[in-house]
Amino acid sequence: MAGKSLTNFSELNCLEFGTLKIPYELMNKKFRCSQRIIDQCIFHFQKEFEILEQKLQGRAQPISLNEVSNNISKLNQLVTQFKDDIGQKLREEIEAGQDLDKQVEMLKQAGSSDSTVRKSFYDQRLNRFIVEHLLRIGYFETAQMLADYVGLDIQSQKGVYHVARQVEESLRNKDLSLCLNWVRDNRSRLHRIGSSLETEVRIQHCVELVKSGKIAESLKYVQSFFGSKTDLHGVQWMTNTNLLHLMGLIALGKDSSRSEHQPLLSDERYSTLIQLFKIENDRIYKFCTQSPFSACLQAGIAVHKTPQCKKDANSKCIVCSSVFALSEGLPYTHLSNSRLFCAISGEPFDGEDNRPMMLPNGLMSTKSAFEKLGLNKDPKQVTEEEWKKVLSPEQFEITRKAGTWPAFTKSIDKDKNIIRLPDHSFGRIRTEVRCSVCNAHLGHVFVYGFRIPIPFGEINFTKTPEGETQFGIGSNVNIAGSGAESNLQFSKNKNGTAQIQTGGGVLVDGKKFGTNSTFGGGKEGLNANTDIQAGKHTLHGGVGKESTFIGDLTNAIKEEKENKKPKN
Repeated sequence: MAGKSLTNFSELNCLEFGTLKIPYELMNKKFRCSQRIIDQCIFHFQKEFEILEQKLQGRAQPISLNEVSNNISKLNQLVTQFKDDIGQKLREEIEAGQDLDKQVEMLKQAGSSDSTVRKSFYDQRLNRFIVEHLLRIGYFETAQMLADYVGLDIQSQKGVYHVARQVEESLRNKDLSLCLNWVRDNRSRLHRIGSSLETEVRIQHCVELVKSGKIAESLKYVQSFFGSKTDLHGVQWMTNTNLLHLMGLIALGKDSSRSEHQPLLSDERYSTLIQLFKIENDRIYKFCTQSPFSACLQAGIAVHKTPQCKKDANSKCIVCSSVFALSEGLPYTHLSNSRLFCAISGEPFDGEDNRPMMLPNGLMSTKSAFEKLGLNKDPKQVTEEEWKKVLSPEQFEITRKAGTWPAFTKSIDKDKNIIRLPDHSFGRIRTEVRCSVCNAHLGHVFVYGFRIPIPFGEINFTKTPEGETQFGIGSNVNIAGSGAESNLQFSKNKNGTAQIQTGGGVLVDGKKFGTNSTFGGGKEGLNANTDIQAGKHTLHGGVGKESTFIGDLTNAIKEEKENKKPKN
C-alpha cells in the first residue's frame, strides 16, 4: 500500500484512513483471538490423545472403560468448551466484518452520481470528525450525545478510545494491571512494530516489588520475563540500560542513592509510561498525531490567513475576529490569482453569466443578486407604503417628505442620477435636488450656500407639536472658562409670523462679551430687539425701546465709574 498510495493523495486517503483502520484492526484482533482458541484446543486435544496412546501402547488385551473414562470425559469437556468459545468468537468476528463493510459502503457515497447522496455524505462526515475528536480528548458522553443526535454508530471507536483512556487513568493511579492486560491482548502487534512498552511496564512492576521489600519475588519476576536470552526479550539486555540498572537496584535495595537508580524510583516514570503507551496505541491503530477535525480546521484557517491579519474583534475577517489565537504558527494562504465574490450572494464574478454591476454609491454586486433581492423592480413604481416598510421613520421623512434642508453650494452638473427642481418656498429662490431613479429628496442648492462658519457646531431642524417650524445652527467652544459661541435660529408659526434670532460673542474668564438680536415680522408689522452684554452689564434696545436702551447704557457707565473710585 505504501509505494502506490503515497504517489496518489486524495481526500479519502488523507482524511478517511482511520475510518477503515479501526474496524479493520478490531476484526483482525478478533480473528487472532479465534485462532488462539483453536490453537489452545488443538494443544489440549493432542495432550489427551498422547495420554490415551500411552495407556494403549503395549496392551495385548482390550482396555477397560474405567481406565480411560476420565480421559474421555476431559475430551468431551474440551469439545463442549471449544464449541461455546469458538461460536462466541465467530459471532464477534462476523459483527466486526459487517461493521467494516458498513464503513466501506459509507465511503462509496463520496463518489455517488447522486448529488443528494454526496451532500448527505459530506454533512455526516463533519459530524463523524467532531465525534472522533471528542473521543480522542476524552469527552465520551458528549460524543455519544452528538452521535445519537445525528444517527452515528460509534461503539467500535468508542471502545478503542475508552480502553485507552482507562489504561492512562490506571497508570496515573500507579496501577499496572490494566496496562499489562492491554499488552497481553496486543502482544503480537507490539512485537511486530518493535515496541519496548511491555519491557518498560514489567521493569516498573519489578521496581514496585523492590519498593515493597520483596527482593526474592523481584528476582523470580526477572527470571520469568527476562531470564532467557533466546526469547523475544533477550535483545533488550543489549539495548535497554534500564534492565541493567534494575539488577543493580535489586542488589542495593530501595534505599540506593546511586544516580542511575533515581529515575527508576521516581514517580515521574509513570508519566513516561503514559506517553509511551499513547505512542504505541497510535502506532497500532495508525492514528495521526492530530485528528481529522483538527487538520481540517487548521487548513481552513490557513486559507483565510494573510500577512495583514491582526487581532480585531470588529473585523469581518474570521481570522482577525474569531480564531486569531488558533492561527498563530499556521502558514499564510498563497493565491497566484485573486477572485472577486459578490458580498450579497457569495457567488464569484465572471465575464459571462454573472458580470459585476456598480451601484451609484460605488458598491458592486451581480445581476443575479439583484434578482434574488427583488431589486429589479422600477423604484418609481414603488408606493409610499412599500417605502415605509424598507425605510426607517427618519429616512422616510427626509427622502420622501423632504423633511430637512441639507444645503449645497453646487451639485454635479453632469450627473445623470439626479434631477433639479425649482423651489420658491419661504420666499427664497432655491434649487431642490432629487434622485432621478427613486425620486428621493437629497437637499437644496443655494446661490451662496452657507456662509456662517460652524466649528464644533451642530444643525437642528425640528417641528414642534404646536406646528412651529424651527431651524437652528449653533456652535460653542469653551476651554477653562474662555471660548466663543455663535448661533442662528429661524422659526415659523402657524399664524404666519416668523422670527430670526442671531447672536455671538466671546467668553473671557467666565465673563461674556457679545450681542443677541431678534427680528420678527407678521401681520402686526416688524419688530426687533437687541441685547448687548459686556461682562456683568446687559443693555436692552430695539425698535420702540430707544429710551430703555439709553437708560441702561447711562446706568452701566455710571456704575462702572463708581467701581473705579478708590476706596477709603
